Amino acid sequence: MVWLLAFVVGVGRYAHCIATSGEILVLADRLGAVVYLHWLLLATLGNIVGGVLMVSLLNYGQMREA
Repeated sequence: MVWLLAFVVGVGRYAHCIATSGEILVLADRLGAVVYLHWLLLATLGNIVGGVLMVSLLNYGQMREA
């Protein structure tokens, strides 16, 4: 299940606040700090919402009665 979810994130080209920060640091000379921080805020909020949703659905699937 973890592999499948990680695969979906990679194939869907969703931004991950930590993994993509490495790519952005390579381009740091082209981007300003404000642009990076704006992206980081949006990516982090998306990661929080997506993570809570995925964990909630997985927990619900494991705990519901058949």
